[in-house]
Amino acid sequence: MVRRIMSEPSKPRSSRVVPAIALLLVGGGITLALLRTPSLHEDPFANAPEGTVALARVDVAAVLNSSLWAKLVTERGGDRGLQRLREQCGVDPAAQVRHLTGLVMGDARTLDHVVFLAEGPFDHEALGDCMRTVVEAEGGGIREAEVEGLPAVAGAQGDSRIAFLGREGAILGSEAAVARVVRTVRGEEASIAESGLRMLWERVASERDIGVVAQVPPHWREVVTARVEPEARDIASIFVTDLQRIGVGARVRRGLSIGAVLVYASSERAEIAGEWLQERKAELMDSTLVTLSPAGPALRAVAIEVRGAELVVAVDLSQERVNRLFELAAQLQEDQTALPLN
Repeated sequence: MVRRIMSEPSKPRSSRVVPAIALLLVGGGITLALLRTPSLHEDPFANAPEGTVALARVDVAAVLNSSLWAKLVTERGGDRGLQRLREQCGVDPAAQVRHLTGLVMGDARTLDHVVFLAEGPFDHEALGDCMRTVVEAEGGGIREAEVEGLPAVAGAQGDSRIAFLGREGAILGSEAAVARVVRTVRGEEASIAESGLRMLWERVASERDIGVVAQVPPHWREVVTARVEPEARDIASIFVTDLQRIGVGARVRRGLSIGAVLVYASSERAEIAGEWLQERKAELMDSTLVTLSPAGPALRAVAIEVRGAELVVAVDLSQERVNRLFELAAQLQEDQTALPLN
């Protein structure tokens, strides 16, 4: 995020030489030194510190340009915040992000363990102006900071940091969590590049627009069961009891393709979850209204298979099929709205 590149000669500081190349955001008072910083690894798992329990990665352009985003988000006003950013800043910040990765580290009981990594050809000057405009409009402020020797910015209060790696990488999170990612990128801490989550990712998400893999610690299972509506707790229990890992990958840039693998502690638990899904699918397929509607072919396309301790679910729909499902949903909503009130 820059206004200009400093051309003044470097000066000594504590017997060290301050690098001559620096970036200055004048209006916000933030000085960012472009050191010989490392770059984020292309492999997202090489950026994730040991102990990371979940990783999600999004191809931002593919999602924002998809029919799913248009129908489920834009048409419902769900991207008003992004629209306001575009209007306030005169630039589209999302257009400068190629991939957005989220990491959940440690026991993940608080947001202090969540970190986001953004990759893209950033226009630092435009984004710096945008950040300052938005923060100041809300009565806040930003200040220069440093994380593990890297240039960073921070809010006037709080522990959040955005650290910059060259011109195409940014890490957002608590200071301690951001520091761990920086050390991992540098090779000073171990990553999860060779973990079981990586192997699951290769199976379901490596070539998808959206990918999520996660370990499922016991307290996550407890939270899921406790927070769903009471009438849905038995169903939730079927799927989360003894669930060890989960991987989901989705292609949304054209049509919709989803693959999911749920890994259980035993084949018995996988069979229980798989049988429940098969029974619900059969019940729906027994309905003439469902089979004759656009939902029928989509439902038939859902494949459910138990492989040992794994439950594998997959579906692949063409764009035409997705469009018909949206038309069906709109018609059902219109019919429901037209029903007389008692």
